[in-house]
Amino acid sequence: MAVPHCFQLIHALSATEKRTFSVYARRHVIGGETRYLRLFEIIEAMPDYHESALRQQMLSVGLPVKWVKADLNYLYKLLLEHLRLIHRDKSAHMQVSGYLTEIEILVHKGLIAAAEKHIHKAIALAQAIEAWDVLQRIYLWQRRIAVTHPESGLSSTKIVAAISQAQAKLQQFNSALHLYEEAAELRKLAVQKRDTQTLRKFDALLKHPLFAIKSASLPILTKIRLLQVQGMRHYAKRAFEDEFQVHLQIIAAFNKHPLLRAAYAADYAAIHARVISILKNKD
Repeated sequence: MAVPHCFQLIHALSATEKRTFSVYARRHVIGGETRYLRLFEIIEAMPDYHESALRQQMLSVGLPVKWVKADLNYLYKLLLEHLRLIHRDKSAHMQVSGYLTEIEILVHKGLIAAAEKHIHKAIALAQAIEAWDVLQRIYLWQRRIAVTHPESGLSSTKIVAAISQAQAKLQQFNSALHLYEEAAELRKLAVQKRDTQTLRKFDALLKHPLFAIKSASLPILTKIRLLQVQGMRHYAKRAFEDEFQVHLQIIAAFNKHPLLRAAYAADYAAIHARVISILKNKD
């Protein structure tokens, strides 16, 4: 039996999220607040999902069961809407996505000055976290203003050039990410086989044109992915001191960019874990 996403999401909520949802639902659901809150409470109390048990519980408190799947879907969307609101500023990626929504609303309302203010904030944040795909979308809204509101003084030519730069940086990152994934597979093979063929494949990866670019001119995340590839190569060669030094470079790069460090906290923690592992095995 497939477990509805609504059930899974409710059981993934924290105590605070559950409490604030009850307040949110009472304020934002017109006419059906008791119905959906009761459904929420029934699901929350169920340790495992069984549709027949859910229907029985709903009937016992006077809830209709004819449209139970539609009700679950509505409750699911209501929960997601609530989570978007309370986590709006929890991470930089969520914040910049929120800016995009607000920019679109303001442009459609004709509030161009307000939209431009949001665009400037969004561009700065997207650049800081190297969200090149989102940055392109922000620039497209800026270009729309430049075309439809020439009095804004914006140059669509300059904006298109900025879009091209963002695309180039995104392409660099995607290439580095592809190299990283290939290196991760080779790392597994190196552990299993310990053969020279795998090491030669690693050497072939390191001949990619990206490695020839001066690291100072690369975006931070692209640089970090390339360093991770080098670190995996050192691991495959069992050159743990060299691997250790590479990880220190990655940590230093993250530490210089706190927003990126927060946005990629899992990567940052994983690098620290590997450093600790290397140190534990050093003489």
